[in-house]
Amino acid sequence: MKKALKVSIDSRLIKPGEYFVPVKGDVTDGHKYIDIALQNGAAGIIEENELYKLASKKLAKIKPIVIAVTGSVGKSTMVGFIVTLLSQKFKVCKGSLNTKLGLAVNIINDMKSNDQIFVAETGMDRAGELLETGNFISPYIAVITNVSKTHMEKLGSFENIKKAKGELLQTIRQGGCAFINWDNVGAKSISKYVPKSVSLRGYKLCSEDNDKPFNLIGKHNKVLACGAIEIAKFFKLSPKEISEGIKSLRTPKGRLAIIAGINNSIIIDDSYNSSPVSVRGAFEAVCSYYKCNKMKGRKIAILGGALELGSYEDKGHKEIGNAVANFKFNDLVLVGKLARKIQKSSKLQNSKTSIHFCKDNMSAGNFVKDKLKPQKSDIILVKASQGIRLEKTVEILMKYPNKAPELLVRQDARWK
Repeated sequence: MKKALKVSIDSRLIKPGEYFVPVKGDVTDGHKYIDIALQNGAAGIIEENELYKLASKKLAKIKPIVIAVTGSVGKSTMVGFIVTLLSQKFKVCKGSLNTKLGLAVNIINDMKSNDQIFVAETGMDRAGELLETGNFISPYIAVITNVSKTHMEKLGSFENIKKAKGELLQTIRQGGCAFINWDNVGAKSISKYVPKSVSLRGYKLCSEDNDKPFNLIGKHNKVLACGAIEIAKFFKLSPKEISEGIKSLRTPKGRLAIIAGINNSIIIDDSYNSSPVSVRGAFEAVCSYYKCNKMKGRKIAILGGALELGSYEDKGHKEIGNAVANFKFNDLVLVGKLARKIQKSSKLQNSKTSIHFCKDNMSAGNFVKDKLKPQKSDIILVKASQGIRLEKTVEILMKYPNKAPELLVRQDARWK
């Protein structure tokens, strides 16, 4: 039997027999690492353009129904929810690498000949990117989870963000369908980009949905689950299949994950990424969990800055500070220089929240461990943009730090 082709775009992660794809990026040129890849066991070299041709050919041969998911927040979680539900009935391939290049790698490495559905996370940080990715994978269904003021630094305005997100809708195949979060004003506003040849369905959290047995925290996660359920209904899953799938819904690593902390504390690990809107969602989730579980300890927030906000940076961080005060956290630990902008919130300054500063992720973890001394029933939210690397803070505060590789984000050689 012919061995299936496997590829890698990172010379550090190459496995014997895989082909190395040297990518020329903004920071470095992968061609510099060809020798290292070969030394690590690469079977050969495939150039980027050739990778796209191979992936397109494989996609055309297998012909799965393509579901493309985008949004300012919630993409990875929604992809996971859709995959979980649809897997009750179909063979589903998960595309988690979220760029045109990454999805090409997913198609080559992960897609099997009998896969019926391809659920692809599609991200962007520049105009034109989603148009390019959408044209590459040709979705039959597109899902919009949320449109908010992220990537302001590169896109300049909220209107530009909405246009860039709307690009994906324009690539939906004729007769396809767009699913849009009707609870989010930004997402709802880009419904105008849905082609006339495509049907439109909104989804939102309804009162009856609150009674569903979601094993999730956070209203926004329940909204995503409701969207995934609507997609499952579109694919004619039975009530029993949907019910079974709901029981298995889980958020990805670093997205409101509940982890046992030191001294019987509870860590809510939301360290994967951050934006003002996702911070507010995290606060709401933490406080709801605290109340539902009748916790008596302190509410502690460890926050790093939210990156890529551009001109919205000062206002966005003040909004985060306002939210800290509104949700009445007992202690706020700000990590890094950018996070200090959170303190500029006058509402926070006039609140009863104790504010502490730490220069980096490691010192923040040690500060909470040694100075704040988490006690029984304390709840600790940890959240920041990826570049702040607060998963290292979480590891310090975990009851079982040896479980970090299986529970935390950014644990492979690229990050270590």
